[in-house]
Amino acid sequence: MMFGCREYLDDLKLLLRNPPAASTTVLQPTNTPNNLLIPPSPAECIQDDYENVKFWTKAEWTGYKKDQADRDQDCGKLSFLTDEDGDIVSKGRLQEMSTEARTLFNELYRYSHDPQTWGSRGRTAGAFFSNCMRQKFPEFRWCEGDWKVHAFAMVRYPNWVTDVREKGLLIRMPLIYSFTLTFLCSLLMYWAKACNRSLILSQPRSAKLTMLTDPVMRTATERGRKRKRNMRRNKRLLMLQL
Repeated sequence: MMFGCREYLDDLKLLLRNPPAASTTVLQPTNTPNNLLIPPSPAECIQDDYENVKFWTKAEWTGYKKDQADRDQDCGKLSFLTDEDGDIVSKGRLQEMSTEARTLFNELYRYSHDPQTWGSRGRTAGAFFSNCMRQKFPEFRWCEGDWKVHAFAMVRYPNWVTDVREKGLLIRMPLIYSFTLTFLCSLLMYWAKACNRSLILSQPRSAKLTMLTDPVMRTATERGRKRKRNMRRNKRLLMLQL
């Protein structure tokens, strides 16, 4: 084992003296929360190109709901979703959207990104769901920003929580934490020092003197000598007290 330590010692020193930047190189094992792939955000639509689409802004939808409530009329929770002609989407289309949404919620659960409530979602969960839904259903792009897709999730997410998550029907991915190379270098540094100390203790006196010319090897030996000096001094003080 000592010879194996000696063979790899030079390579370890070179790695420790020139560690890679932690911000650019990260080891990410498979099946971790960090590997939830977020598709690119689709291009936003221009309102002038879809003049018949209703409720382009969230304020328009909020105002419409208030007017309907004042008239004691129920406008529906998802009536803001219309086709290109301004007609409310069909039940079949809503079913397709709901099915896709449940699939995406399942993925968020598997990768441990499912929020307690949709209003408390994180950036990863929000971007993943929004980009996926807007890519597949253009109805969610016919608005300012992506408020329609999150308004839709606010309605459908509680149902998924009750029907799926709380019943324990899914299994989460195993959590395997990511390590940066900088952290690995720190572990290698401690291992290298331990190997150096073992090599020094196993060598004859002449070999020890040669090995101690190396700064890394000398550090461990100096610590040992310091401990021995402190022990001898404490022993002398104890004898004087007696």
